[in-house]
Amino acid sequence: MHVGVWKLNSGGIPPIISKLEVDSLERAEFEMKVKTATELVKEINLLLSIATHSSDFQTVSTRLDAANEKTIELQKIAAEEPRITLTNFGAAEKLAEKARDMLVKLQYDRKNDAALWCYHARFYLKTPREHLLNHGLMMRCSESDLPIIGDLVGGAWHHALPTFKEMGVDILEFSRGSVASDMGSIPADGGFYMDFLLEFRAIVESGIEIPEMVIMVDALCASRPDFGYVKERHDNALTILKRAHVDVSNFIKKSPPKKQERF
Repeated sequence: MHVGVWKLNSGGIPPIISKLEVDSLERAEFEMKVKTATELVKEINLLLSIATHSSDFQTVSTRLDAANEKTIELQKIAAEEPRITLTNFGAAEKLAEKARDMLVKLQYDRKNDAALWCYHARFYLKTPREHLLNHGLMMRCSESDLPIIGDLVGGAWHHALPTFKEMGVDILEFSRGSVASDMGSIPADGGFYMDFLLEFRAIVESGIEIPEMVIMVDALCASRPDFGYVKERHDNALTILKRAHVDVSNFIKKSPPKKQERF
């Protein structure tokens, strides 16, 4: 007599087991097997879901391998316990087949050196604006096909890390952390300093004379409270320009000396 039926599903993915048919729940050992089988079903569903929704070779490969191992473990439990019946393997096998097809495609891309790349600019006053404008640019291609952006010191291409969404996991993303800059540690996307650098580099690369440049940098620093912090960090507009490798030597020579106060 069947006294228990479990319908298991995870995130809309067809389950490995649609029901566990049992004729007794009296023995603790049997209950433990049922519990283990139920947990395996959930894990297999999640692993196959991730494998079929990801575009990352390593993610698909590892999740598919793990799903296969857990499926073998589940089948072993069912073979040892005749009161546990596994059904709906057809739907699960279709998911596994889809994941294997994805793996073959990704493996082909990998052999041809195709990968997902992301451009990271360096957040420094001397970094040309071209690099800053391309920060976060994503490309899928071989390394040899990556475009060269400006000089080689303003930024670099890095392998892009897959997001949880790309891996098929419906949870909040972690912060991408922080990066170094000449303002110290800042958010990986540049935060307010990215805004400042874009406007600052537009001034530096405009070709105007140094006196005008100093005036415009002062005005930029005064335009926002957080921009003012940049000036505080570097003392004055001239120091900021010097750190950006702008030659201000002639301007400094022509500037009148400060009056010394007598006490």
